Amino acid sequence: MILILDIKYLMSGIFIFLIILVLAYYTTKIVGKKSNMYFGNKNLKIVERISLGMDKSIYIISICENYYLLAVTKQNIELIDKLNPESIKDFSNNEDLNKFNGTFDMYFTKYIKQQKNTIEKRSMDKNFLTDALKQKLKEIKKQNQAIKDYADKEEKE
Repeated sequence: MILILDIKYLMSGIFIFLIILVLAYYTTKIVGKKSNMYFGNKNLKIVERISLGMDKSIYIISICENYYLLAVTKQNIELIDKLNPESIKDFSNNEDLNKFNGTFDMYFTKYIKQQKNTIEKRSMDKNFLTDALKQKLKEIKKQNQAIKDYADKEEKE
């Protein structure tokens, strides 16, 4: 009785956690879309960023077709250089880099498909093994029947 109540509490806790997780995901998605509408910049873009430490980074930013190299720390932002637009390589069409730019939905869908294929494969393997075992059992029954028939025939003679 107590075990059943503990299981019910555990299951309800897991269910509530999953509901909160789904709500947080969709809320984040909605807020992200809304913030892009309000804060989306058409003239200012971070082209690339590299972290040099805990609070230190270097940015390449684009402002109205001009490129700048900035050093950013916790206390300071410093212009290092103005860059030539020709010196900036556009990697937006590079497939290796775009592999990792997918959304959570794409990765989650891919994961679910892989799990489904794995389950189906295991199910097919189990069915194959079950069929093979049934076939072996039939063969053994036939052999036993043949032995019984032979023994009965020997007794009659």
